[in-house]
Formats: sequence, structure tokens, C-alpha cells
Amino acid sequence: MQTAAIKLDGLPFLHSFVLAGQYLIFFLPPLKLNLLPLMLGSIARFDYQTNTLTEAEVGENRYVVEPIYAADTFNREQGWLLTVVYDGNAHRSEIWVFAEGSLEEEPVCRLGLPKVLPFSFHGTWKPVSPIDN
Repeated sequence: MQTAAIKLDGLPFLHSFVLAGQYLIFFLPPLKLNLLPLMLGSIARFDYQTNTLTEAEVGENRYVVEPIYAADTFNREQGWLLTVVYDGNAHRSEIWVFAEGSLEEEPVCRLGLPKVLPFSFHGTWKPVSPIDN
């Protein structure tokens, strides 16, 4: 699922941000190809100008959910990728923040969460409601 700021609607995408991981390929009768996703252990950026894929590995026994892009409101060229990482080694969840153009580097921030978040496939924003205040 590609998401973008409303003010960017209609403009060509420079990048897509996706989940990445390994797949188990198998066949079921009548010889239909099936892909069974294994746990997804990285996020990736596909660059449409260079046709390259850059992955951010999160480590052994760690799994990610779909990254959410957070744009810099003052600089369209800068943004951050946020993803929830479940650490199976320590049974905890963290939010990892990557600089948009630097997935090959360590995250710029790792926020420990007080409890494990349920694993989900899609990243979502939750707006603040009056009840939350």
C-alpha cells in the first residue's frame, strides 16, 4: 500500500517503501505456484530512478511491520521511515526511525515500548481523539 501526503497526490513517486523478507515457494495441484511469506525481517526502499532496492535489516529473530513514511513539512526531499520491530530475542516491541535516504545505516532512533504490540501487516496512523486526551 503506497501512502503519501495529500499535497503530493498526482506527483510521480521517487521511491516506494515496502516490507521485505524471504518466501517459501511451493506448488499445489494443479501445479499452481504459491508463495508463503515467512516472517518479514527488513524494510526496503525501491528507487524508481535507479531501479535499485535498498534494505534495512533489523537482525536475527526481529520482525517488522509495514513502514510509515513521515515527511519533513519544510523539506520535501527529507523524511523518516517509522516501523514497529518485534524483538523475538527479548519479547519486546520498539519503534525504529530511519532517515529516508539512509536505510543501509543504523536507525536514527529506537523507542522502547512498555509492552509488546500485536503483530500486523499494515502500518497505520491513529489520530488523536478527545477520549485519548
